[in-house]
Amino acid sequence: MLENLKNKKVFFIGVGGIGVSSLAKFFKNKGFEIFGSDASKNENVQGLIEKYNLNFHLGHEAKNIQKDLDLIIYSPAISEQNPERKKAKEFEIPQFSYPEFLGKISEKIKTIAVSGTNGKTTTTSMIYEILKDQNIDPLLILGGISKKINSNFSSGKDDLFLVEACEYKKSFLSIKPDILIITNITPDHLDYFKDFNEIKKTFSNFVENIKEGGKLIIPEKSPVFEEIVKKALLQKIEIYTFLDEKKDLKVKSPGEHNRQNGAAAISFSKIFSLDYQKSKKYLEENFSGTKRRMDEIGKTDYGATIFDDYAHNPEGLNFLVETFKNEYPQKKIIIIFSPHLYSRTKKFFNEFVNILKKANFSYIEPIYAAREIKDPTINSEKFCLYSENSFCGSREEIKKNIEEKKYNENYILVTVGAGDIDKLAYELKN
Repeated sequence: MLENLKNKKVFFIGVGGIGVSSLAKFFKNKGFEIFGSDASKNENVQGLIEKYNLNFHLGHEAKNIQKDLDLIIYSPAISEQNPERKKAKEFEIPQFSYPEFLGKISEKIKTIAVSGTNGKTTTTSMIYEILKDQNIDPLLILGGISKKINSNFSSGKDDLFLVEACEYKKSFLSIKPDILIITNITPDHLDYFKDFNEIKKTFSNFVENIKEGGKLIIPEKSPVFEEIVKKALLQKIEIYTFLDEKKDLKVKSPGEHNRQNGAAAISFSKIFSLDYQKSKKYLEENFSGTKRRMDEIGKTDYGATIFDDYAHNPEGLNFLVETFKNEYPQKKIIIIFSPHLYSRTKKFFNEFVNILKKANFSYIEPIYAAREIKDPTINSEKFCLYSENSFCGSREEIKKNIEEKKYNENYILVTVGAGDIDKLAYELKN
């Protein structure tokens, strides 16, 4: 398909997103000029400008779209009413969503897709590092930043595509994998999905995309995976389970959830005919990890250790709090939580409250609305009505309170959320 693009110019709408930015790097690597727009200029955009010569437009305007563009790639969060998409349609420029183009890539080469409600970024990173350690160099598209390469993209030298496949808006249904790994399935993205049954059905539909002779890796044949297993058997897809691999596995990244991610990666290693013992040893001793996944940032002026994590749903937050309590039993755990989406906060409010109570103290900043309009029936102040060991306020108020308390080496501070709460972690660093 790329051979037919004459002007070698591609425009990315929502270029600051972690997924779309990785495709911008992909096209630049293929020799294209890259253009893009976004509502704000974040770190992803800045990196593309500095390292990939991105021609960037702040804000979305029709005038940003020129007739000589070959292709438009847009984030799934961008609607058809976006002025740039409307102008591209007027010019008859082909348009693909980010996941649709991933599907185009997966049709051409052998593809390993990693999906699941939680753990897919870390598991994809583990598989990437295992492959590289055994001299296999795949094309990588990642929904986070690998610390190993300090990027969400690697061009690869081998005819192999490793991709993190996200379920939001059913976007992974464009991808055609040879090997599909599902880390877990739990309720999430209920601003889009009707209920948990629809989420399970969507994962089941993804299994239908596995290519002939392909393989499926799941945690276990539990009731949650019942429909998925049925679909795979009908398609004569080989099914493997990975939870048994956890038994004697100790990964470098702490926490039971990372042992589970590691078990999925080790199971893949077996299926892909890699050296199992070498893969296991690598995860135990050398795995670099990913940014915003139990990421140690530094210390405050008074000696408290600061961590940052992307956890934004109840399961992810619970994994995080339990891990810190188990790994640092002598420390007091302070959670600084940025609730993500009004719909998610409202739906799982009680779960979030009960999890935050497990910490020694929690700070809760205003809800990060992201793609949603304000819902006046839910706000972050409500959290403080249910817990005495909490403080609700703006980011500046939280920062001031933390600085006044002078947390010392007996404390761990963890910024948590899918928004830009990580900025506070770096502000707190001495």
